[in-house]
Amino acid sequence: IIKTGDIEELLQTIIIVHKFVYRRILCCNSSSLLEYGSKR
Repeated sequence: IIKTGDIEELLQTIIIVHKFVYRRILCCNSSSLLEYGSKR
């Protein structure tokens, strides 16, 4: 049986992890994008 509280907790965890991963991806991409832009 799944309780609504469990789902809310799970969603919050997913959001936190997603934000953390997304920021790391953005950091990596923005630096490589700058290099790519200067090469063109």
